[in-house]
Amino acid sequence: MNVCLRGSSPATMVAGILLLSRARTFGQRIRVEILGDPDDVGVVVGPAVLHSAALASCGVGRDLGSGALVVVPGPGADPLAVSLSAEGRGEWFLVSRSGTGAVPATAALYSMLAGNSPDARRLSRQLRLGMEALGCAFEPSVFDLLFGAPVAPLTRVAVALRAGRTLSGQRGAPVTAAFVAELAEDDELDPAAALARLAPPVRDVLASLRAHAAVLRERGD
Repeated sequence: MNVCLRGSSPATMVAGILLLSRARTFGQRIRVEILGDPDDVGVVVGPAVLHSAALASCGVGRDLGSGALVVVPGPGADPLAVSLSAEGRGEWFLVSRSGTGAVPATAALYSMLAGNSPDARRLSRQLRLGMEALGCAFEPSVFDLLFGAPVAPLTRVAVALRAGRTLSGQRGAPVTAAFVAELAEDDELDPAAALARLAPPVRDVLASLRAHAAVLRERGD
């Protein structure tokens, strides 16, 4: 039996997938053809990750326990394309799985921590210990999420924390333990105000990172 669907929208693609999956459930063999302009559909070259409740409900690229997370397989060495918007209709960004990151800020951080100065070595050790306390893997992909995700700063923190703990398989201390006061709405845009609301151990490390970065910037490094 042949079934033709007209259109190239995500809903049409999902309808075709549902028809195929249901037909196989009942032992029916059908052929689904989708009529439309292929140029209307954005091409995502794997590997990629997106949030798509419709596709996940069909079992497409879904890992057990990952909710609506859909994984598009691809070469393991390539950067991972990620969309945090539903159905992948919003902005996409890259996350590196090796090297020093796909986001310039991540590369700058790794370059700063790789210095031979005593300050760089001390900061690197402190940052690694801090990530370990939070249960986060010290990986470029985590920092790419933290610096590069096209969402609000506090949302980036939450996403990076979840990803870092998933990679490490640990829980770590709750991120709220790092705060001594509630963040105001404007604090995420004011680094000095945000630092003032952090617990001393966290605040001191981040303040040292900012100061060291300022010195390197003035020297042109």
